[in-house]
Amino acid sequence: MTTVIQGGTVYFQKNPTVMNIQKIDLDFLNKQNIFLINSGKPQESTGEMVARVAQLKVKKPNLVKKINQHQGKLTDELLSALTTKNISEIRKIIKLAENNLEKIGVVSQQTKKFIQEINLQKGVAKICGAGGYARGSGMVISLFLKYKDVFKIAKKYGFKIYPLKFTSQGLLFS
Repeated sequence: MTTVIQGGTVYFQKNPTVMNIQKIDLDFLNKQNIFLINSGKPQESTGEMVARVAQLKVKKPNLVKKINQHQGKLTDELLSALTTKNISEIRKIIKLAENNLEKIGVVSQQTKKFIQEINLQKGVAKICGAGGYARGSGMVISLFLKYKDVFKIAKKYGFKIYPLKFTSQGLLFS
């Protein structure tokens, strides 16, 4: 309902004591070359990925707790970086968030290699959603590289890319 009322992109946080709804202007990111890349449909369902992380939590509770706390902190930092349009901070946060997802085992080896190549070219990328570990990890968001550079890397892996644009109505696929 919030997006319909406010339009565009919103940050929504609800916990027992606070409900925070904040509109975020992301138009500035359109100059940063944003793409969604399909790394392949995960062989695992979202439920299987959740179960995988739950098993890790039983085996290594401190690791999972530390990563969950760090992801929460990174979310808050990303909101601040987006609000202040701090590109270097956005870049750093995306890399750290992806690293955490790799640590909990929700990113396939193939997708990790793809993301590493994006990073080597001075871009950043991370998976979106539950991920996948056998082969595909679903959608990956990438920023800060030119289309031809992302296309070249994606083609090597057989991945499709979709340019994105933020508008007052939300996210548009090109």
